[in-house]
This record gives sequence, structure tokens and C-alpha cells, in this order.
Amino acid sequence: MKRPHIHIPDADLDIYKAAYLATKGHSQKEIGDMLGGIGQATVHRKLREARERKLIGKSRPPWTGTDGARNTVEDLLSRPVDELSDRFAALSDRPERLLEVRILENARDAGETEHQDFARRTARYLVDDLLRANDKIGCAWGGLLLSVAEEVERLYDRPHSKWGDIAFMPICGDTPEVFRTPMFSAANIAAHFDRALVGRTDSEYTFSSVAGCIPSDFRGARAQTIREFFQTIPGYRKVFGVDPQLAPKKPPSKNQGHRPARGDGGGMITQLDGVLTSLGTNEDDSLWLVAAATAAQVEPSELASACPGNVGGIFLSHPHPTAAQKKIVDRVNARWTGVSLEHLELCAKRATRDPKRLGVTVLACRGEKQALIAIECVRLGLVSRLILDRNTSHAIALALDRLEAGEVRE
Repeated sequence: MKRPHIHIPDADLDIYKAAYLATKGHSQKEIGDMLGGIGQATVHRKLREARERKLIGKSRPPWTGTDGARNTVEDLLSRPVDELSDRFAALSDRPERLLEVRILENARDAGETEHQDFARRTARYLVDDLLRANDKIGCAWGGLLLSVAEEVERLYDRPHSKWGDIAFMPICGDTPEVFRTPMFSAANIAAHFDRALVGRTDSEYTFSSVAGCIPSDFRGARAQTIREFFQTIPGYRKVFGVDPQLAPKKPPSKNQGHRPARGDGGGMITQLDGVLTSLGTNEDDSLWLVAAATAAQVEPSELASACPGNVGGIFLSHPHPTAAQKKIVDRVNARWTGVSLEHLELCAKRATRDPKRLGVTVLACRGEKQALIAIECVRLGLVSRLILDRNTSHAIALALDRLEAGEVRE
């Protein structure tokens, strides 16, 4: 049976939306944020008008307007997410992997950038709805994740006793650029989260300044030596496990039984409850793209044209790459020393079986530059939760329009 709806004039939409959100327990400040950043006094006035129209009762009310009006408002508030989720489901070979699409409104305080606003809202959402006590969570590196971690530290209602043994660990190595700006490193971001939620000042999982990609002048035996060196770093082994082909050889003990292919069960990365990462674009002046391309001895412009971008530092191919494009992307990823596509896929798969897990949570804001890489992550089933700002959701919808029309992606 089709739900009844009514037409709401555009001039009255915010009154109806404010009333509905009030029935869901949102504060006036939260309602103002969700309606595009209007002030608390304006929200108060709209709620007064809603009571005069008998849409809501007094104080913290249930909805008292018509069912048709409520259904219309619910649809208006949920339609962008539902439409995007449906389109993603039609796109992906693994639609069950995408557990949630969340769109955070663009509503900024005075003097605040879109990036800061998104980080603040994401921090609130992570703490209120996604993170759980005793979770083990991997962190990638980058400015957006650092901003989110710093905003979590600023939240006043995050008592350390609530989080038990929640732990954050770095899953991405660092480019030479990050060596010079260590605050953007995955290790520093993980430490921020640990300090914010459990008051931990250091972590047994944290390693610092491990190369994200092996430099171009290290090849053959020299590159192998670097990989072997990583295996001597306790934090690296704790996260990624012991590779028996690279780890220092020890004489077997008398009581040693059969060893698995990777020690420590493959490391903590195979047991993570979630991964927090952002998206990297394919702009050929991106610091990470230039570093990765240089390490693989390819031109940055060649890598930029061969892929839509990267997730957690791992470059993805286009859906139907040419042989040359695939070779470039494979060559670049072969120089990578941290988390792999297989690790991300495993984490997303585990979240499918247990939806309470954070899974692979991807953060994206600031629009069209990240749209194609977000779409590709969903298509491959690498994403469990996609958190977007409104501008990026619009950009993804437009990119999906172009794809469905058969336009070339590059």
C-alpha cells in the first residue's frame, strides 16, 4: 500500500523538517546544523510556528501533524541517501559490502572551512554511532584523517572509561613528504585517536616513519633488503605479521610444530574491526601520486591517466584498463609496503558478516575530485561505510549519470 503524501510549499519546508527532527530528539543546535547552518534563534522560531500549525505538541513532542506530511518530510530527508545506495547496489558486484552511506550536511560556523566542518561532523558521528569499546581499528594517513582525530580530541563528552581497550594502529607507511611533516603520518593519527579515547600516550602497535613505497633507486637486492628491514621493526610485525620469506632466519626449536604461511595469524591487520581511510585523487601534482610514481619509475601523468586515484595509498585501476594502464598501476602498487587491497577486502568482508564492525570506512569531502575513486571503491566491494559531505554526494551522482550514459571515465 502506497504511503500518503502531501505537497509542502518550499517556503514551509524548513518548518516541517525542523518539527520532524525535533520529534527524533535532536537539539535546536543540531536541527540548525542539519538545515544548512541556520541559527538557534531561527530554529526556535520555526518550532514555534510548527506548534501553531499543530505539527508537534509542546516541549519534546511526538509528531501530531498528518501522516502525509510526516511521510513527505521523511522522504525529503532520506531520498539522497536512498537513491545513492540504490545506484551503488546496481553498480557493484558485491552490493552487500556497502552497509551504509551517510551524507553530512554542509553547514559551517563562521570562519570554518568545508574541510573543518566535515571533520567536526565526522568526529561526532564516529563517537556517537560507529566506534565501539575494544575495537581494533587501522588508520591511514592524510590531512583529513588528522583533522577528524583532532576533532575527536575536542569533544567534551568522551570519558575514557567508556572505551575499554579500543586501539588504533597505523596501516599505511609514509611517503618522503610525510617524513618531513610527521603530523600527517598514520602513526601520529592513530596516536591522536588513542590519546583522545583512552588517554593512551603511546601504543605497542605504533611504528613511525616506515616508508610507504620503496624509493626508485632501491631495486633488486637493495629493495629486498628494505623489505627485510621492515620485518625487524616490532610495530610493523605486530600490525602486518611475520613474512617467513623475509623474516630473519632462526634455527627451529625441538618443540616447533607446523608454522602458518604468515606468523601471528597475519598480524593485527587480519583481525581488525575497522579501517579509517580517506581517498586520494589522480591529480598528477598530488604528493602521494608523485612519490609513488617516482618510486616505480613512471611519469606522474602516466599514473594519473591510468587510475581514478587511491584508497589508503593503494592505487586502483579503471574498470576496464588497457594492458598498459594495468601494468603501470601494478608496477606502482608493487612498491607499496603497507596495507594491500586484499587486506581491505578482508576487512569489508568481515563487516558484511558482522554489521556491528566498523569495516572499511571511507571519508570523502570537497566534491568531484574524489567522486570516481569513491565509485570504484564501491564497485570493487572495498567499502563498508561511505561518509560524504553533501557536495561530494552530488558529485558522485553526476559521475554515475555520466557512467550510465556510457561516457569515458578518464
